[in-house]
Amino acid sequence: MPTVGAWARILILGFFTLTVILYGIKHGVHGFGGGDFKPSYTIFIAAVPVLIFNYVGFEVPNSAGEEMENPQRDVPFTVLRAFIASVLLYGGPILAILLVLPTSAITSLGGFIDAIKTVFTVYGGHVAKDGTGTLTGAGKVLGDVGGIALILAYLTSGTTWIMGADRSQAVAGYDGSAPRALGYFSRRWGTPVVVNVLSGVVATLLMVLAFRLTQGNSAKYFSAVLGLAISTTTISYIAIFPSLIKLRYSHPEVERPYRVPFGMAGAWIAGGLTTLWSIVATVFLLWPGLGVNWFGHNGKPNDSLPSQFAGHHGRLTYELTQIVPLLVLLGIGVAFYFAGTSTRRRTVGPADPVPVD
Repeated sequence: MPTVGAWARILILGFFTLTVILYGIKHGVHGFGGGDFKPSYTIFIAAVPVLIFNYVGFEVPNSAGEEMENPQRDVPFTVLRAFIASVLLYGGPILAILLVLPTSAITSLGGFIDAIKTVFTVYGGHVAKDGTGTLTGAGKVLGDVGGIALILAYLTSGTTWIMGADRSQAVAGYDGSAPRALGYFSRRWGTPVVVNVLSGVVATLLMVLAFRLTQGNSAKYFSAVLGLAISTTTISYIAIFPSLIKLRYSHPEVERPYRVPFGMAGAWIAGGLTTLWSIVATVFLLWPGLGVNWFGHNGKPNDSLPSQFAGHHGRLTYELTQIVPLLVLLGIGVAFYFAGTSTRRRTVGPADPVPVD
């Protein structure tokens, strides 16, 4: 599944970048200056959580390290290759979008879709005076293929994330940070079947809760769930990143497959900076607009809310969509930890096999 998603990204992003070059040769491109990249405070606090969400996750291959023949060699190179590929495959198309579309037309995911509709007109179609692209003939066919590849890329991205997260949760159950029943893997498939099913149940409950809080408004639902998905990720890293520093002090004798260089100074720099940015991203996600008017910037904090939550009760509704699910998840996490007490009391050797059903 991750391989299919990777190829979908390579094909759609690579073909898109090539098409931008053809479009630029035929129609020219928009220019932009260095000042266009200077963000306001409002843009900064909106962009930080999304950027942090994009940067974390490269370490997910660690969760499948026991299935690799040489994880000490393969995991670091996998992370490095993923990083380089991400920079090239995302940086190139983003630059292409900035060159093709006027800055006023760039709107996150919509900007990429609009850019596809615009540049694919070189294969068939036209661009109206207002900048709207209409695809015909081969352009429409290729546009449909690109849309399918984009959906496949997002589908496999979510699948890859849940594969890594489920395996990590199952190992937590095996190690005593969750109920022991969660730490079982399928003998046939090697998958954490209990956690897989539980993930589906929790995801369904959260979806129903989000729909209830947003009165079935799909646009509100998307904004709410996106914020919640990012915040749950950044909150988890607030505990993950400083563990590097803590373990260097509490278990210095343990052999590490991979180590941050430069001793404790390197550990403090790496762990400290990443923890700080995770906290910043989490705070801005849970309370959009925090700090507006604090540093001489004039504006309204509620303007930083997703547009679907504008209105008299917009702030309250949005905060409920974030805080209530997080409190539920926190309660589940605490309950899981206490449920794993008996497992933690037993001494488990590092060479013990992973249990299977």
